[in-house]
Amino acid sequence: MQRLRLIVFGWLLVLLFSISPFEAAAQVSRSVGNISDTFEYATLDPSWRIVTLLNETVAMSTAQNHTPAGLRSLSISTTGPGQRNAYIQRTLGGLTKGTGTIYFYDSGPGFYAGFELVDTATGVHADIGAQDFDPTCYRAFVYLAADAVYGPNETCGPFPRVETTNVHRTVGWHKLTIASTSQGVTLSIDDQAVFTLAGSFAFDTAQLLVVGPHQTSMTYYFDDFSFSPPAECDVLLSSSTYGNGDAVVVSTLHMANHLAHPLPVELKLWLGVPGVSPISVVNLGANGSLVLPTGFEQTSGPFTLFQVAPSHPRGAYEFGCRSLSPVTGELLAEGIRAFTIQ
Repeated sequence: MQRLRLIVFGWLLVLLFSISPFEAAAQVSRSVGNISDTFEYATLDPSWRIVTLLNETVAMSTAQNHTPAGLRSLSISTTGPGQRNAYIQRTLGGLTKGTGTIYFYDSGPGFYAGFELVDTATGVHADIGAQDFDPTCYRAFVYLAADAVYGPNETCGPFPRVETTNVHRTVGWHKLTIASTSQGVTLSIDDQAVFTLAGSFAFDTAQLLVVGPHQTSMTYYFDDFSFSPPAECDVLLSSSTYGNGDAVVVSTLHMANHLAHPLPVELKLWLGVPGVSPISVVNLGANGSLVLPTGFEQTSGPFTLFQVAPSHPRGAYEFGCRSLSPVTGELLAEGIRAFTIQ
């Protein structure tokens, strides 16, 4: 195992210190952790799940002027009388901080429509978009509990409430952004911050919604969804199953800093072995000495962890990468890959 540590440690030194931030951005071959969807396919990507659909339809639209870029966007249309509900979700891959963005076509007053990032375990969520009862101003708020809802509380429009922003509604495309960092969560409309709540918030789900009881039929459009965590640390293996004589190979190790400033990280790589405590392979930066430059993004590999021998335990293994804040211990990024030795 000492040989394994030396191999990986030497490989990491090459990864982290032999390239400039510019070169790192240029050489990236994959982006684990980043999520994007331009809604260009003829059908909805299966990563999205229609959770609730009542008196509404979901479709991929090629309607003129309803695609900010490309040929298609996602449309949600209200149909029939009474209450209309449409909730569409996709997982972010785990509880994480980061920046989520969607382009939203506001077709006019009528329904509660927009974008949320949600912690599904607690119900805490950040929400931004159009209010059903307010034809004048957009909404933005953070929900912690039924008696703890926080927003900009502006006096815009005829029906101001805690979620009311000072941004007036206009028909057309608008960029909605929810950014969660270790300092707080900020909600923005067209790159204008409308509300910030201090605190540490993480989310595991992105949600698009159109709901309300209004009798008017309406179609709203969504396009160019993206989510970026503050940092990335992930691994991919060459296989999920190995036997005697096989080389356990890390195909790629991907690391990135998506923040607008250098990011100190404590980096950990470990090997989980059946029946024993996890084996530390690399542990760097606990003293703040390991700093990922602004714009750093690099995918490298492959390298061999070890060759399976008859003496190795059989069963479920894992190889993981984790980056933490060296000051607070806060989890910044994590990737774990399970494999089996038969």
